[in-house]
Amino acid sequence: MCFGKFETLLNILREDLQKQTTKFRRPIEPEERLAICLRFLATGNSFRSLAFNYRLGEKTVRYIVYETCTAIWNNMKVPTPSEEDWKQIARKYWEKLNFPNCIGALDGKHVVFECPANSGSKYFCYKKTFSIVLLALVDADYRFTLLDIGGLGKNSDSCLFANSVVGKSLAQNKLNIPDDKALPGTEEIMPHVIVLEGLEFMKGGYL
Repeated sequence: MCFGKFETLLNILREDLQKQTTKFRRPIEPEERLAICLRFLATGNSFRSLAFNYRLGEKTVRYIVYETCTAIWNNMKVPTPSEEDWKQIARKYWEKLNFPNCIGALDGKHVVFECPANSGSKYFCYKKTFSIVLLALVDADYRFTLLDIGGLGKNSDSCLFANSVVGKSLAQNKLNIPDDKALPGTEEIMPHVIVLEGLEFMKGGYL
């Protein structure tokens, strides 16, 4: 991460990471708290290793990582688009890619990590590694519109989608998807669609 992006992220999180100075001790500054968390996320180093590097207690490092991750999520989580947002996304797909009635492209990413204790093969994926899955829907400008994080690496694409927040919300009609719309230049009414990464999704019956 470059310094500019670090500063931008820090400015967003500073209020949540700033602690009060007392007569007993000075708090760990937001800059260091964010640096510790990002180091943990980027390297996967143990809390003990980070504690040694930063000369802090292991429990302190653990608390900092958990608290900073919570702050990142609370400040930067992606809100569910409104019906008007979906219409604008569909308009952009048509203007940029000549794809009508499209409200997003969906794909998943296996994030490799160390297998949790006593988890068996739940996280063992087809790539012969242990992973959790990031499922993301993006607009025509590659910006995230919906996210689901934490799917089990062992699951197929269709199973991941069906059990994700995105899949469940779509099945329950909770995503504010616009009503069917005529294709450009015609009177044929068609539903809005999501472009899917592979055939595995289609087997789940979500096309």
